[in-house]
Amino acid sequence: MVNASYILCITTTSSVSSADELALKIVKAGLGACVSISPIHSVFYWQDEVKKESEYQLTIKTKSSLSDKLQTFIKDNHSYDLPEIIFIPILSGDSNYLTWIHQTTN
Repeated sequence: MVNASYILCITTTSSVSSADELALKIVKAGLGACVSISPIHSVFYWQDEVKKESEYQLTIKTKSSLSDKLQTFIKDNHSYDLPEIIFIPILSGDSNYLTWIHQTTN
């Protein structure tokens, strides 16, 4: 089944506690059905230098129609000056899982 009505949103935080807090807020606000949190190591260019940091990546499963609201919500509730906010379309998936995403988000 091909369906671009659903997306993954990727963002990162600097600590597990901030990742947990943001994930809970997103789910409670109905902007994500599920948020998976993974420890990662990032290498990036920021303020004229290369940085290496341990971070926590949040993968948010949601509806495409909520992308603008979710982006605003993340910006309003994030500690980073420029948080990563990337949307990836879900092109295919189990219909029961996609229905669950639909039913548990606003």
